[in-house]
Amino acid sequence: MHSLPRLELDLEDRPFMEPSVRDMTNIGLPALKFCECLIVLSIVRSERNYPSFKRVKNIGMFHVSERCRRLESVKLGGFAKVTEAGYSSILHSCRNLKKFEVLTSPLLSDSVFDNMIGVARNGLLLLVASALTYLILRVNIIIA
Repeated sequence: MHSLPRLELDLEDRPFMEPSVRDMTNIGLPALKFCECLIVLSIVRSERNYPSFKRVKNIGMFHVSERCRRLESVKLGGFAKVTEAGYSSILHSCRNLKKFEVLTSPLLSDSVFDNMIGVARNGLLLLVASALTYLILRVNIIIA
């Protein structure tokens, strides 16, 4: 992977049957460590049929945040068991982020927006869709 200076990974899953034990898990996400040059990551489960990755929890997001620190754009959708802690770990670790999007995440409450804004950096486009709200925020920090 060292010969690929800028790598993008875009995965959309549209299962027609109940996902099996081979569905994405916390164990599968550390495989991204071999993608050191990953700058764009999009992993989304379609909202049709079986709308969530049921076996990925915060630890899976911790793996992404530890291994993929060069990320500039992240889009994650359908992670039903990931909370604010998992998503915030990516915001904390990936210092080059310009866009961070979270779709269909039922465990996020309205308070998550305040907390994510607290760790966001200048110029970051933050898009978060929970069951109740859709937030689009461009973080512009003015230092006087």
